[in-house]
Amino acid sequence: MKLATATMIAILAMAPVARAEEKFSANSLTAGCRTPSTASHYDQGLCTGTVAGLLILVPVIAHAPGERFCPPLQATVGQAMQIAVRYIDARPARWHEMFVDLALEAFREAWPCR
Repeated sequence: MKLATATMIAILAMAPVARAEEKFSANSLTAGCRTPSTASHYDQGLCTGTVAGLLILVPVIAHAPGERFCPPLQATVGQAMQIAVRYIDARPARWHEMFVDLALEAFREAWPCR
């Protein structure tokens, strides 16, 4: 979870601290990940950027086996967004948790490293 924490620190630097937890919860951020989305362009970009960052950085910088996932080379940000949304939608009791944590769990389940 150290990697998720470091990722969130980078993302949180862009938002006021008082609203950061609410803004980056799965409940809030998932709306921007849906296709088609009725969310604002800002929320769509926030989701896309968060997922793209995870997809690009985590396989490269995660050192602990439990923190890594191994997406196929042809995996797209759109596919990763769909994986995250399906995973989060299946766990409504956890929507208050941080989007990044649940998305990482989703990616580890979908793309385990062998």
